[in-house]
Amino acid sequence: MENLNLTVDKRDITGKKVSTLRKNGITPLHLYGNGIDPQSLQCDTVQLSKIISTAGTNIPVNIVVS
Repeated sequence: MENLNLTVDKRDITGKKVSTLRKNGITPLHLYGNGIDPQSLQCDTVQLSKIISTAGTNIPVNIVVS
């Protein structure tokens, strides 16, 4: 199986203002976990949909923060 990579960008817009991101085709994300600092991120909605449909529910996805 090929490695699936999702390229995301750091996000400065937070709170109720993220609705403007969604209107522009950008999905707001929040990355958190054990041993890492929480990060507010964003990615293209079309790219995210393709990755989700390819990966399904049990294939790992590499997150690339640019």
